[in-house]
Amino acid sequence: MRYATLTRFSLLLVVVMISISSCKKSGTVPKSLLGTWNEPAFPSGFSRSVSFYSDGKFAAVFTAYPNPLSGGSSSTITTSYTGTFTVKGDSLLSNITTMAEQENTNTPVTSPSNQKLYEYATFKVSGNTLMLKYTTYPADAPVATEAKFTRFLPD
Repeated sequence: MRYATLTRFSLLLVVVMISISSCKKSGTVPKSLLGTWNEPAFPSGFSRSVSFYSDGKFAAVFTAYPNPLSGGSSSTITTSYTGTFTVKGDSLLSNITTMAEQENTNTPVTSPSNQKLYEYATFKVSGNTLMLKYTTYPADAPVATEAKFTRFLPD
């Protein structure tokens, strides 16, 4: 009787160990992606910055600077995003959880969000350059888009 119980327990232990070891592990974040990345301000007055952290969280800041001379806005609009991300191969899956918008020095308006930071994104890090390829939806059709970021503190 003891032998049968011990055999069943051993068999159960083997099944549990196999089950645990066969669980799919989430994508690990490559160290080369971690840190803060900046995109220089365009002549149109728009800049972006994104930070990726080892705990799978990110923070991003997009700023539109005033351009009143060309008939544009005279306000600086800053939109900040926080959320989580995972990496699978060269795919970057980012989910915004909080969004805050601030005009000039006014108090930011914060709201929850469930959008993607970069839709269908892939990435490549080469030295201190991060290339993102993703999809945007500016009007009625998706557009393939690329962004080039530079590491904030180069290696």
